[in-house]
Amino acid sequence: MENQTNNVRKQGEMEESSIDIRELFFMVINNWWIFLISMFVCGAAAFLFAKMQTPTYEQSAMILVRDEKAGGASAFEGSMVFEDLGMFNKGLVLENEIYILQSSPLMSNVVNRLNLQVTYRTNGVFKKKDLYGENPIHLKMLNKEGKPNELKMEMDVTALDGENYAYRYKISDADEKVEGEAMFGEVVELDNENSFAIETTGFFDDEYIGKEIKVTVTPTYLRAKALLKNLTVSRPDKITGILNLTMKDSNPLRAQRILDTLIEVYNDDAIADKNKIAQNTEDFIVNRIGLISGELEDVDARLATLMKESDITDAAVTANVAVTAGVRYSEQVLEVETELNMVQYMRQHLNDPTKQQDLIPTNVGITDAGVQSLINNYNTQKLEYDKIVQSSGDNNPTLKSLKKSLASTREAVVRSVDNLLETLKIKKANLLKQEKSSQNKISSMPEKQKRMTEVTRQQQIKHELYMYLLNKREENALTLAVTESNAKVIESANGVNIPIAPRTMLFVLVGLVLGFGIPFAYVFLMGFFNTKVRSKADIEK
Repeated sequence: MENQTNNVRKQGEMEESSIDIRELFFMVINNWWIFLISMFVCGAAAFLFAKMQTPTYEQSAMILVRDEKAGGASAFEGSMVFEDLGMFNKGLVLENEIYILQSSPLMSNVVNRLNLQVTYRTNGVFKKKDLYGENPIHLKMLNKEGKPNELKMEMDVTALDGENYAYRYKISDADEKVEGEAMFGEVVELDNENSFAIETTGFFDDEYIGKEIKVTVTPTYLRAKALLKNLTVSRPDKITGILNLTMKDSNPLRAQRILDTLIEVYNDDAIADKNKIAQNTEDFIVNRIGLISGELEDVDARLATLMKESDITDAAVTANVAVTAGVRYSEQVLEVETELNMVQYMRQHLNDPTKQQDLIPTNVGITDAGVQSLINNYNTQKLEYDKIVQSSGDNNPTLKSLKKSLASTREAVVRSVDNLLETLKIKKANLLKQEKSSQNKISSMPEKQKRMTEVTRQQQIKHELYMYLLNKREENALTLAVTESNAKVIESANGVNIPIAPRTMLFVLVGLVLGFGIPFAYVFLMGFFNTKVRSKADIEK
């Protein structure tokens, strides 16, 4: 009996629910005009709101960064011909290159090259129109000391005719706007240090006469920071050395130029880093050439004195007596002596307190692969450290870790150079001992001839070292002249000129839903709170 009662109750509730839904449906039908007007108004409002938003465009580019660890080196196999000259960076870490591409100094260079500190806009139907790429005027900020402009300023410019214009500007820290008139190209003073000049471009015509153009000047660093928020650099996979660069901007042409210029600046920066090492090596070699040249002159003077005292006109004949007897060892002694001198110069350079923060010269004749590898590793870490220092504070975790690694690597270089120096000294002593054993067989050689032989050998060592340094200087000059960039462009910046935001149709769809939902909620609530008896069905309920 109880179950039957429950079933009847549930059936009654279902009937009541169905009646409510049916009544609600007829209430909507009876008030259809309200729904139609509401949907039209909300849809139109959503459409206008979308049109008032600043559109966002997206451009992308793809580059291949030379990274042997990630497989990117295969694209640069031709560069291996010059590998022994130390021209090319090895084993770049792509994570570091991503950080560099997204660094403020690099983007600041892009801002300066493209003059992105200044933006030009005009009032449009729904919103302000960005005039980048077709701006009719060009603002030049001038600084008496030649420093980059760091003023933040807003200016309204109205062309009065083809030669004159009216301006109204306000510097960020000023209390009021300054108004005036000037001729195009005329220099206008802002303060004691700054001034500006406005010139017309090829896009200027009669359409812009009497039309106000809003000019905004932003400091380079702040502009670079703002642009970096819209830049994304990512790796599509962990195998290749490919990087994807994506830039979002309200102007598609500006986004495209930013990406292309960023890649150009990145390559120029990498080449400059390599040239720093090559220039450091150049200075080192030139300094040693000067020292060796003086030592060679002293040896030549001593040899000339001995020749005069011994009445010997052909020094080569005398030198050949000792050289022929120790022919198996002489060349080895010269090679070891040359390298020993270079290692000693390197040791002096490393121990010089004034050069503790400099790059270590490379490609100076040290044949030990381990030492050369440590030097290359130190220089790479040093360049990365210098970049991070420019764009972050001392508390940066990456900076602290790299600084510790840098000090450890330099200590390793010093220890390796010291070990190599001792090894070469032992090797030289053994060779000299064997050479002396051969020379002792020449018992009839006069004392002065022996002295001349020794001086002749010193002359030959100095001469060989001098010629060797000249040769290395030429190789280093080739390094400065032929420097390979880090990145190869696979795809230049490109993208469709269709904004990715705002999505107008989505805005309209949301507006239509709201346009239907608002009157529906109104009708539903009116029916829900209505307690009046309107029909026989209400009495039956």
